[in-house]
Formats: sequence, C-alpha cells, structure tokens
Amino acid sequence: MIPPSNLPQLTFRIGHVKVVDLLIDSHPKKVELNTLESFFGAQVGSNTLLDGQPIHVPAESGRETSTFPDEDHKLRFSHAGGRAIYQNSTQTYIYEWQILLDFRRNCAEISSEVTETLCGLYILQQPEKLSWQKHKRSDQKQKQADPDKKEKNVAYFQDLERKYIAQPTVSKLFSAASKQDDDGLRASYNISLLIAQTGKPHTIGEEFILPAIKEVITTVLHKPAADIIRKIPLSNSSVQRRIDEMAENIEDSLCNHLKTSQFSIQLDESTLPTNEALLLSYVRFIKDEKICQELLFARNLETDTTGETIFNTLEKFCDEKEIPLKNIISAATDGAPAMTGRHKGFIAYLKNKIPDVLAVHCVIHRQHLVARNLSERLFQSLQHVIKAVNKIRKSSLNDRLFNQLCVVNNEDFNRLLFYTEVRWISRGTCLTRFYNLFDSVIEFLENKGTELRNNLITSKNDIAYLTDLYKLFNDINLQLQGDDLNLIKSKNIVAAFVAKLLLHKKNIGRREFHNFPNLSAVPFINDDLLVYCQHLENLHSDFKERFQDILKLEIPDWVLDPFSNVNTAGSSQLEEELIELTTNEEIKIKFKNGYQEYWLQKPIPQLYPGLWSIVQRFLVAFPSSYLCERGFSAVATLLTKKRNRLHVTERGDLRLFLSKFEPDINKLTDASDTGLGVLLSPWC
Repeated sequence: MIPPSNLPQLTFRIGHVKVVDLLIDSHPKKVELNTLESFFGAQVGSNTLLDGQPIHVPAESGRETSTFPDEDHKLRFSHAGGRAIYQNSTQTYIYEWQILLDFRRNCAEISSEVTETLCGLYILQQPEKLSWQKHKRSDQKQKQADPDKKEKNVAYFQDLERKYIAQPTVSKLFSAASKQDDDGLRASYNISLLIAQTGKPHTIGEEFILPAIKEVITTVLHKPAADIIRKIPLSNSSVQRRIDEMAENIEDSLCNHLKTSQFSIQLDESTLPTNEALLLSYVRFIKDEKICQELLFARNLETDTTGETIFNTLEKFCDEKEIPLKNIISAATDGAPAMTGRHKGFIAYLKNKIPDVLAVHCVIHRQHLVARNLSERLFQSLQHVIKAVNKIRKSSLNDRLFNQLCVVNNEDFNRLLFYTEVRWISRGTCLTRFYNLFDSVIEFLENKGTELRNNLITSKNDIAYLTDLYKLFNDINLQLQGDDLNLIKSKNIVAAFVAKLLLHKKNIGRREFHNFPNLSAVPFINDDLLVYCQHLENLHSDFKERFQDILKLEIPDWVLDPFSNVNTAGSSQLEEELIELTTNEEIKIKFKNGYQEYWLQKPIPQLYPGLWSIVQRFLVAFPSSYLCERGFSAVATLLTKKRNRLHVTERGDLRLFLSKFEPDINKLTDASDTGLGVLLSPWC
C-alpha cells in the first residue's frame, strides 16, 4: 500500500489560525477530536463525526467550527490536537496531529509522516521536531518586541529550549496513556495465566482478584484504585479469551517445533463422568539441549474407542498442524487391546505408516498387573481387609465411632483408606493404614462383625506380609514415575527389582526379614513362610515374562561411557564416528554432568548421525503412559460440579494447567494493540 501523498502541513501563529484543507480520496468513517490541554491553556472539545455528519467544536479565541462538507469531501482542521480516522475500500488511515510552539518566534510549524505500518493500517504521526520559520525583522522591531531579552546571552535561550522540550506534549500524553493501557493488558494476561495454572474458575478474577488488588492499593499504598482497576480487564469472558489465546500460542509454538524435529508420543483414553471418551496425547522431544514433555492434544472420541478411531484422531491432528507422521520414533500405550492389538490395534495402524516405530508397553501398567498376581490364600486375606474397610467407612456412624476409638487408643491415624483397584499405589497405602490400625479395627468389630473379626485375626500374618510386599511395589512404582525417566533408567529399575525378588525369597526362607518388618513382628509357622516364598517365586517369573522386552534391551556400552568403549561400537562406520566423538575436546567437557546431558549437545546429531540414531531412542522414547494418567487426574480436578460445562477439549484451561511452556505474552499484547486499531472503524 502507498500512503496518501496529500498529507497536511499545519501552521499556527499566536493570534492567527491558518486553516488547512485536507483532501481525501474517500468518505471518512470517523473523526475523533481528543480532549487535550492546548498550549494556550484552553481546552479543545471532544466530538465525533460519524458517516459524514458534521462535528462542532466550541468556538474559542482564534478557533473555528470544523465541519465536513459532503459535496467536496474536504475536512477542515483548526485545533490544537486531535485524531482523524478515515478509510477507502482497501486502506485505513489514522491521522494524529498536535501543535508545537516557538515562544521566541511566536509561531510553530509541523509536518506529518508515516511512522508505522500494521496489517494494512497506516498510523501517521508528526515528529516532535520544530521547524523554525525565519522572519525578517529590523533591530528596532526586535528591541520593541523583546526589550527584556536584549542583553540575554546564548545560555539563557538554550535554557528556554530545554524547558520547552521538557514540557508535556500531546504525543507524550498519548504515549503515557498507551503505556498504562499496555501494562494493564499485560497484567490481565499474567493474572489469567495464574488462574489457569491453578485450575480456578474464570470468575475468580472479577469476584476476588480485582477486589483484593483494590484493597491493597487503597489500604497499603493509600492511592485511588479506580483508574488502575479499570485498566485490568478480568471479567469472565476476558479471562476465558486470554486463556484460549495463550493456549493457542503454546500449541502453535509446540507444533512449529515438531514439524522439524523427531519426537515420541504416548496416548491413552478414558471415559469422563459425563460418558464422554477423552483421548490424551503427550509428546517428548529435544529442545535447547533438554528433554521436553508437553501435552500434544486432548480430543473427544465421538463414537467408539477402537484402535482405528484413535489412529485417525492422531493422523487428523497431525495433518491439520502439518506435522509429518514420520517424525514419530516411538509410541507408548497402556497395553489395552485397542492400543496393542496385532491387526486392529493403534500400534498396528501406526506401523503401517511408520514401519520402524518403536512400540512401548507402559512399564507402570505392567508392574500393576504383576502386583495383582496372588495365590488363593493371599487373595482371600486381602478381601477380608477390603470388607473390613468398607464396613467401617460406608456407614457415617461407624466412621465417627471408629474415629473416636482411634483417639482413645492414641493412634497415629483415625481413619481407614479405601481400596481402589485402578489406582496404582492404592493397595499398598490401604494395607499400610489398615495394619497400623489393626488392633483398633479388631476392637471395633468385636460386637459388629464376629465372623469378619475372626477372619482378620486368622489372616494377620498374611496381612503383615502383603503390607510389606506392597510397600516394595509402591516404591518401584514411584521410581517408574517422573519426567526424567528413559528406557535406560527403566531397565535398571526393573532389573534390580526382579533380582531382589529372588533375594527376598532366600531371606524369608532363612528367616531374615530385613525388608519385611511387619512380618518379623508376628508369630508365624513354617507353612506360612513356604506360602510367601512360593508367592515371591511366582512374582519373579511373572515379572520376567511381562518385562522380557525391557530386560532383553541391549544398551551399548559406549552409550553410557563413550570414552572407555571405543572399539565396541559395532560397524566400522560407527567406530569411526565414535573415534571422532571421543577426540572432540569441545564437547567432552559436558560428560562429567552425565551421559544424557552429554548426548543432548546440539552438535552431536549433525556430526555423528549414526551414533545419534541409536542413542535417540533410548533418551527420547517414553517408557510409560504416566503423563496421560496425570492428565486425566487434571481433567477430574478441572471438571468440578460447578464447572461441569467446561469443554476441556475446546478451551485452553487444560493445556495451561499442564504445560511447562510459557506463552509469548509480548506477542499477544502486541496483537491485541493492533486489533484495537482495527476496531476503531465504526462497524466493529
């Protein structure tokens, strides 16, 4: 676009106003004269011209009434400052003007120029540079006009010039007001981000945060808060819009990065309380020499939850965001038939598109399945515990009475914990709490369930053994959770636990109960120990079967220590790259921080692609679907009874609640400022 060539030049003199006509190519849509203090001490009226109707400014000394004659499309300006917005079919112009005065010459002259172009919107402002007019005056007239300045030196007039420059101008007033508005908008974005990150409802901004800010300003700072509060929009719709914008900004940044880098994914689906099937997907990738994990998408599955539907959802998202599927190097799932089915599972469809993708069955789900492996006797003992917990907890009266009994008995806890099958560590926590309160439970059931009480007394040894065992299971479960886990660390944890199972079996057979403190405190017989040893043997076999891919995972020695295993790389090409790698002094220094930080250095993928293709799978692949499970917990946190209408798949609350990325608030505020300029047109 070409800016208009007929920009006006305004010349003002004290006591005389020269009216300049501005010819424009099309009908002006809006003319706005801002209420400003002129240099004469008078105030210019604030009026608006819409659709060609005349505006009237109060006539003052040296001022005229401005009109807009429709017949010749001519606009008169004769004011100390203001703004005109007009546009034709393709362009929109904003013209702002002001008066600068020369108190020595009693005159001022200013011109306008295009200072910035934003999305087809020309913003025209005049520079704060004074163009001095030269007037021919005789020495006699100079003496008559300024008799008191006859003997003044140059320093006096330089001081006058500095004072003049320091005076507030219209542009400075506009700049200060704009800065305050920008700060208020930025605060609105930051507060909205905090609301989303804490999972609070959007109405908390207007109902709680703004009143709290007002109270702090008025009580602590002793300043009026109305002007500040007005500049921070935190209404329900404003907060929602800010959250959506920031979530979209994070998603765009994530997808732009995934277009050019390889990554691994994990997927899982779950049913919400409203019977909606929700699919979550996370990605893991390398950015700035660090392993990053981020929510890729949350999508509703409209009909079934088959592997084909899940794959189509992923493929559709990647097509919309222009992310190549070939960038996926591994996929982790929970091992359900819909995910791992040989012919119609998600992994099968994914391998049709990416044959060399690495499929990983979540190590935590596998460990949970192994923990369910119980003999008939141990299973019945566990059922007695569950029945006792339900009998006490399902009745509010029993729960209160048991609470009082625990207080009387000076117990550390006064409430039992429910057992939930789908929660990974629920069995261990339930058993630990129950065994800590075992004596109080037996006392409470003395008159309320004689049969159940007798069964618990008979099974006390089994309950003690299960309590110690599931504490060990909970420990390994927590080790397999976390953001910094990779296939190498997962193999180390699983292999160590499998080996310890045989050690525990031997120790129990020798009546050494170092890892079973509760079992060591109860009287037992040899038959009990045989049952426990056999159970540990079965667990060992089940672990080896379910984790055979992890246990058989071959990790080259040079991955963990490239400097002591130069000749074990395999092919000659890898050995050459390994020799070059170990002799590279520039990247060697980071090896002291660990093998992961060493391999994540930016030069390695470009200089040693063969080595990197092997290492990348060990570092980037997800060993579990832990993040998806955590995401479902976050969804349950957001979808409370009061927020059950929140669409987590359409709104940005879930992404900001889970994301570790920070939105580009500067970019968003700049875009909002640009949008405000466009909204100045009367139809917006």
